Amino acid sequence: MDLWPLVGRTEELGVLLDLLDADDGSSSGAVVVGRPGVGKTRLVRELAAQAADAGWAVRWVVGTDAARSIPLGAFAQWGATLVDTDPLKLVGDVIAAVTATGRGQRVLVAVDDAHLVDELSAFVLFQLVLRRAATVVATIRSGERVSDTVRALWKDARLSRLDLQPLSRPHSYTLLSAALGGPVEQQCADQMWHLTMGNTLFLRHLVDQELGARRLIASPEGWRWTGDLGLSDTLVDLVGAQVGAVPAGVGEVVDLVAVAEPLELALLRSLAEPGAMEECERRGLISVSVGTDGGQRVRVGHPLYGELRLKRCGRAGAARLRGRIATHMADTTTAAGAGVDPVRLGRLWMASDLPPDPGVLAAAAHAAYTRMDIVAAAEFAKAAVAAGAPAHTRLLLAHSLSLIDGPEAAAVMLDELATTALPQPLPSVVLQLRAANRLWPLADPDGSWAVIDDALANGSATVRAEALAFRALQQATAARPTEALATSAVIDREQLPVMAGLMRGWAMTIALGDLGRPGEATAVAETTAATIAELPEAVLQSPGILLCHVQALILGGDLTQARTVAERGLRLWSDVPGVVHRAFAASIAGIALVGVGDLPQALTMLRAATTDPMMLAIRTGLPYYLAVINLEAAGYTGDHTVIGDALDLLDRSRHPAYAFLRPYEMLGSAWAAAGRGQHAAARNRLGEAADLARTTEQYAWEVRCRQAAIQLGDTGQASRLTELATQVQGVRVTLAARWAQALDHDDPDILLTVSTALETIGDRIGAADAAAHAAAAYQRAQRRGAALIASARVKRLIE
Repeated sequence: MDLWPLVGRTEELGVLLDLLDADDGSSSGAVVVGRPGVGKTRLVRELAAQAADAGWAVRWVVGTDAARSIPLGAFAQWGATLVDTDPLKLVGDVIAAVTATGRGQRVLVAVDDAHLVDELSAFVLFQLVLRRAATVVATIRSGERVSDTVRALWKDARLSRLDLQPLSRPHSYTLLSAALGGPVEQQCADQMWHLTMGNTLFLRHLVDQELGARRLIASPEGWRWTGDLGLSDTLVDLVGAQVGAVPAGVGEVVDLVAVAEPLELALLRSLAEPGAMEECERRGLISVSVGTDGGQRVRVGHPLYGELRLKRCGRAGAARLRGRIATHMADTTTAAGAGVDPVRLGRLWMASDLPPDPGVLAAAAHAAYTRMDIVAAAEFAKAAVAAGAPAHTRLLLAHSLSLIDGPEAAAVMLDELATTALPQPLPSVVLQLRAANRLWPLADPDGSWAVIDDALANGSATVRAEALAFRALQQATAARPTEALATSAVIDREQLPVMAGLMRGWAMTIALGDLGRPGEATAVAETTAATIAELPEAVLQSPGILLCHVQALILGGDLTQARTVAERGLRLWSDVPGVVHRAFAASIAGIALVGVGDLPQALTMLRAATTDPMMLAIRTGLPYYLAVINLEAAGYTGDHTVIGDALDLLDRSRHPAYAFLRPYEMLGSAWAAAGRGQHAAARNRLGEAADLARTTEQYAWEVRCRQAAIQLGDTGQASRLTELATQVQGVRVTLAARWAQALDHDDPDILLTVSTALETIGDRIGAADAAAHAAAAYQRAQRRGAALIASARVKRLIE
């Protein structure tokens, strides 16, 4: 730990070494400019060490505040015996002393913090360069005021200027690992990068501090950082020294930004003095950037500057500053308050010294919900309700609680709201949420059906129509697709509130997909999605309907369109805050990737979603859907460990509200058995799954299960698949029926044709199996050349 390695400066060091090697007199050195702590001194020390090894005479000069007021203070060690008072004579004597080597060596004068040298010392440096008496390499802190003489080093004396940037993230990781002598856990490396942002001085002191506090510890997986950061006195002093003494107005600018960054530039201008802002930016204490929306935002120049100011500000002071900012943000009559993010305003308000404002907090809750940050939505809504927000926010609180750890409390709130006089369309939303809360978060299908039964028996005509919409969804998820469509058909859509209409659209997408009508399922899903796009409070339904849409396309065999739709969802939701969106994005992408045989990527995405602690805490039953998709992918791999983990996940995730996925679960367990070499058991399982799907009229699932049985060599499927081809839409059933017939007749040419067709639609796993059947049939027909070609096709597809 005494001498950290030089990392990420190969190019910069090479530039400086080239200057030393220049024999044509084109350069007499360089000025290295950069922010405090980026490694300017470390770079020049490395240069000096290599120069000394090459035979140079190295002279170190250091500029300091203490010596700045003393003429030739920076060169005191070479001018201590000089008594002449003539400045020019003194300068000449110092130059002579610095350049005297006795052996004719070339001289390198390395100057640290040249912006702090006194004026006469700066003149010595200028003369050294002007006379070519020595090569000068100086470091200068960017943002500092420098004298005209120092500035002349690169303006007039033509020293090369090298602007040193902070280390990149990868180089910071490399430096950290090298300094600690071993690998570093990713989370630890990310946290230290976030705090130090490539500043090697801060990184070193932070590591020293955390090692001393025993929060940075070695583990078999690498160095791990435990506990919260507390700025030690040493680190506080270091950061404070780097920032330097600042006037009160300048410090307040940094404080304002630190408590609310990124802060809109227009808002900061309304709060701070222009001169103080300019001084902050000149010193690098704040930075202004332009976002993709064209807006200018201000951040603290370095994370640790902000940590220091917050520490000095104290809790009460920070709350006061946040109150000032929040008050200006809430004033929509000013430019500073235009286009304010309600969630940011809500966060500032809750952390300020202002009294709770139900309007501000309710707006923040609704905005957080539309972004699917359910935890934040519940937090804001709870505070808003406590401050007296109306029923609409109480409803949002109940819905948010139902999705996280409070479905029981949500049920009580929703039951109370059901007996309260509410403005339209809230009664419809209450009904839908009461039934949904019992169906999914409380895992109580019977209770959910009872809510709808009561509405159908005792409600008005409007209420009964709304109840029928959710009844259709209950029927679809209970694997009763024909009933779901029949229920949907008797509903007067013109009189249906939007939320109930979404439930109906969701039900129809599931039912039409299961019945083998993917084209109709697509039309309903796209119409429903267009409605959701105009209704922010229905955002939760969007990914669920899209997942069922992708499933319908896969069942029908339109895998190219399924992947296109899934990729659209992934782009929409993968980077949106909120675990629900990420999980849905993973499930939608995962099911499409499994469908086209991209198993490594599918398993990676599904594993990330199914192991996310927040994902497991969300009470939607979605982990079961993810587990079923994951089981199918695991079975295809044939990896016993992966399969075992997938089966364990499935056992932990089962949910009674997803009966329509029962054939899919059986299909996945059959592939898991096949992956373990239990082919007879796998075929039996697929037979049971196909029979179940036939009983429940989930004909598209019956096709998939029978295709899987064919893939495992099961003959005798041709008759039923030929029958299904007359009632199920999509290319999958047609190819499966043809495959079954060719397998029964041991016809290798048709089997190879089916393989090609399956690859064309994107079913690469099915294509590989059909080609394997063709290779075996060619072998039995003693057509060895064709068998080799088919076998090569199998190998290519599997790889």
